[in-house]
Amino acid sequence: MAEPGQRLSFLHETRRDANGKKFVLRVIAETIAAEQNVKLTASAVHHLLHGRNEPTRQTAAWLEKYFKVPVGWCSLSEGEALAAYVGARLTPLRAAQDTVRALQNRGVTAVSARSAGDLARQPGLLADLLPTLLAVADNPWEPRVPRDGT
Repeated sequence: MAEPGQRLSFLHETRRDANGKKFVLRVIAETIAAEQNVKLTASAVHHLLHGRNEPTRQTAAWLEKYFKVPVGWCSLSEGEALAAYVGARLTPLRAAQDTVRALQNRGVTAVSARSAGDLARQPGLLADLLPTLLAVADNPWEPRVPRDGT
């Protein structure tokens, strides 16, 4: 497993600012200090990013946020990180699968959407629509009133 210092060093070496340059240690320190209302020096950031000091969990979390990586990126083992990554992606897929199963149990064999792209990009959207889809499946002949009341 990579140590937090190695991971932080990797972030500093591979992440770039809006101009395509490495993040400046002073800017990292000042940004985190201002956002978190703490004292953090460029020297301290240098020591953390080069493995001379181990970050506390809180400091690691601040650096993860600064570099825009998932929470726990510096502290989770490879297996834990992979499980968290995959788990976050499976949740919406499970919701979509539950939606399809609930509709199939009511005899629905197809659902038409104006934009399938939205459903492909946001599988949780189908789960959000489940109450409406189930209401229509349960009472297909009941007139629907638009949300704006017209």
